[in-house]
Amino acid sequence: MRQFGPARISAIAKRQFPRDAFGVVKRFIALFAFFLVAGPPGFGGSDAGYKPVRGYEIQRGPAKDLKAAIAEAHRSGRNILLQVGGNWCVWCHRLDQFFDDHAELNDLREKNFVVLYVNFSEQNKNEKFLSQFSKPSGFPYLYALNADGQLVKAQGTGDLEHGKGSYNPDRIREFLTKYGVGKN
Repeated sequence: MRQFGPARISAIAKRQFPRDAFGVVKRFIALFAFFLVAGPPGFGGSDAGYKPVRGYEIQRGPAKDLKAAIAEAHRSGRNILLQVGGNWCVWCHRLDQFFDDHAELNDLREKNFVVLYVNFSEQNKNEKFLSQFSKPSGFPYLYALNADGQLVKAQGTGDLEHGKGSYNPDRIREFLTKYGVGKN
């Protein structure tokens, strides 16, 4: 039986594969090894990170969502903003529209907070979860939390309104700045 050492195998490989093809094979092996160790995109690592909860979903578990938000807050160096309300709530939709219409304030909110929507409706009041905070006086209701999930500020949004049907940009900016990152 003929035995081949590493030098002999390399020489045979170079003869059987032209120089360019051999480089392609080496790159393929390196890429394969990388995915074997790191896993494909979407599995583990930063690609599979926090998925924000946007919208009031009746069946969601806010305790589990808060744990994920705390991990993301620590990872990203932000605080947490719980927005409590429901799909039935006109002012909740107005607040969402306000942030859609005011990109600079939406950017400030995203820079300072991991935002988590918590449903409050006849179908699911999330009473057990919300019992750890002061009772909302209206909706939407905001809870600013630090990265550890500890309450920093409970805020009714009535104080942030501007006249009929909208919010006051200066008051919103003040809230987002005052209770955002590094302010507690």
